[in-house]
Amino acid sequence: MNMLELAIILGCLLFASLLSVLVLSIKFLRLKNDIKKMATAYSKVTQLMLSNNKLDNDVHKESFIKFLSDSRDSAFEYIEEVQAGISSFVKQVDPEISYFKEYGDIMAMSPNYNSMNKIATAYEDLIKLLPKEESK
Repeated sequence: MNMLELAIILGCLLFASLLSVLVLSIKFLRLKNDIKKMATAYSKVTQLMLSNNKLDNDVHKESFIKFLSDSRDSAFEYIEEVQAGISSFVKQVDPEISYFKEYGDIMAMSPNYNSMNKIATAYEDLIKLLPKEESK
């Protein structure tokens, strides 16, 4: 394996790793932003409830608490899904990366089709965790 092939393999692995981190960072920022919006909405609802002391306030409060609870549950489900996706990616790619780390430089081997196919498949599965882009 010449230096160019090695650089390409390392570049692909680095790109996949950086992409994973980027995806998770974006998801985390979106989740954080959604939580801020929910906190703002909760604050506004609380202010309205205090200023308007009608009987139906309890119903609205319960509905909003249910909404917050459901939103929190959805967020936790999403986090678990992302963690499962990353774990799956690591399980699928770790043997090839570990082998490369241990023997790649010594044996100067060219990229293995099966290894790259595993990495590509794991990458595609990880990409599925990204939200679908809405057309404007």
